[in-house]
Amino acid sequence: MKHYGLKVAEGTEITNLTAPVGTSFPANENAGELFFRSDLLDLYIYDGVEWKVVLPEAVNGGTF
Repeated sequence: MKHYGLKVAEGTEITNLTAPVGTSFPANENAGELFFRSDLLDLYIYDGVEWKVVLPEAVNGGTF
């Protein structure tokens, strides 16, 4: 499994993780950046080449 640079100690809880939201991908992206497509209800990460779905069809219609 790729973690795209996110390092979390085992047993650590991640809270209040945020990502930009919109209906089209932002320009000038960097590898590891997250983006939530509000029109598709999918969370994406940029791998340095393209946007990849991380969390398809987010739980409860866009809320986590």
